[in-house]
Amino acid sequence: MRVKLATQIFSRSVADGLEFYSARGTDGLQNVKGTVRFTKKFNDLFGALNRYHPKEGITNGRVLASFPH
Repeated sequence: MRVKLATQIFSRSVADGLEFYSARGTDGLQNVKGTVRFTKKFNDLFGALNRYHPKEGITNGRVLASFPH
């Protein structure tokens, strides 16, 4: 899988689009809450991994705080 394509697909804008069209009753997009949650979590994960400085990277405290079980 290409990372650039994955980051485009699992983005907040795609999740927002799914919610937008689901709220308007678009065929095939009635039950998208799980997909929206999954997409937003991956968006946040990509954001956490895409860091320039070690201080900004993932630590146990940050990961556990931002991804409740």
